[in-house]
Amino acid sequence: GAGMGVLGAAIVCLTVGIWPRRLDHLVSASKQIDRGDFSFAIADRNTDEIGRLASAFESMRAAVQIRDSELREINEDLQARVHERARGR
Repeated sequence: GAGMGVLGAAIVCLTVGIWPRRLDHLVSASKQIDRGDFSFAIADRNTDEIGRLASAFESMRAAVQIRDSELREINEDLQARVHERARGR
């Protein structure tokens, strides 16, 4: 009866109260990625919508980190070649 309704309302309030913090974590993570900081993992073990979004962000973070690293290596190689050719002339 009434006790179950109060319990249900309390659970909803607690859950909804946690969502903004979880979303803030994702916003913070996206800002770190924007600055080129990939030194963290986005961990949200929940299987709800926010958890799935966090999992997708983590996959994206890891993929961007790999691409960023590969591009840096290519850039360093190209710079070395340009420098080498400039010395040879």
